[in-house]
Amino acid sequence: EGMLAAYSLGRPWLHGAKRYVEDQLSHCAAVLREHCSPEVVPLLPEATYLLWLDCTGLGVPNPARFFQEEASVLLSAGSDFGGATTAHFARLNAAAPRATLDEALARIVAAVKRWRDRRADGQKALEPDLAET
Repeated sequence: EGMLAAYSLGRPWLHGAKRYVEDQLSHCAAVLREHCSPEVVPLLPEATYLLWLDCTGLGVPNPARFFQEEASVLLSAGSDFGGATTAHFARLNAAAPRATLDEALARIVAAVKRWRDRRADGQKALEPDLAET
């Protein structure tokens, strides 16, 4: 019965869920483009709630680890999904409550700002304890 109800009555819920995720992805992309580009460039997905972040501009060996250490935000390492080819990427799950997502984005933005400040001060952009061993 549950399956029949989902198929016959669930379309409005499904459309609402899709709209919510699309809005979340657009919000993430806008915030990251405004505050973190060119170091972090968001790539909107075609059919998922996972936002790929191209972190080539940060020049760190493991962007997910960088954001875990610098921002206390847990992202998926791009290398888990393509090895060395995607090592400069991280994935962000945008299917979360807006308040949770905004907190994560604020922490990411702050980490990128600190990275820029260190770079401007002539310090190494990557702290020694973040280097992969």
